[in-house]
Amino acid sequence: MAASLPSSSLSPSDVLDFDFSRGIIRSKSGMRFFLNSSEAWIIMKEKMFESFSSGAASILFGIGSFYGEKAVEAAKNTNTDVANPVLVIRAAKKFGLQSGWGNITPRFERDELIVMVTDCCFCHNMKKRDEAVCYEFSGIISGALGKIMLALPPSNSPSKSSTISVKERKCKVLGDSVCEFSSVLPRMLVNEMRFNA
Repeated sequence: MAASLPSSSLSPSDVLDFDFSRGIIRSKSGMRFFLNSSEAWIIMKEKMFESFSSGAASILFGIGSFYGEKAVEAAKNTNTDVANPVLVIRAAKKFGLQSGWGNITPRFERDELIVMVTDCCFCHNMKKRDEAVCYEFSGIISGALGKIMLALPPSNSPSKSSTISVKERKCKVLGDSVCEFSSVLPRMLVNEMRFNA
């Protein structure tokens, strides 16, 4: 049986400071940000595929992973308990909506986290391809889950690996109506999610 998560109260202004008079956006920890249109991102992404071929996927995944880790760190500044994966996922859903990533719908199926994204910005208006291309979203999910695992209290598990595998099962560039990602979660994370749900 699949379980859905309701949204949280996290918004971009909870993690970002906007100084429109100076043209500066900073995270609460002081890192500088800038806004970019999804069309501009797609052009850069397509140029990366032209220049680096399959290497573009690794670069985009790495960018997403870094962003996912930093998003969990930023959640700490909003008093979100990052050792509670359910709270972090709820916060990410709302933040994704308010940041223009698309409508993120996470659900759990046994030991698997499924993340469906309607109107995904990472492949918006991208040309049809024979493979899914939202590597940065896969990276965001992997990076965030890895950071959550590191925040968990010690468990019966002998070691905590922060690398979480994420697979994009559906993508709009393949003709699917949504982008969908799956991740088989380590037992310690599944147990923590069930406990906190």
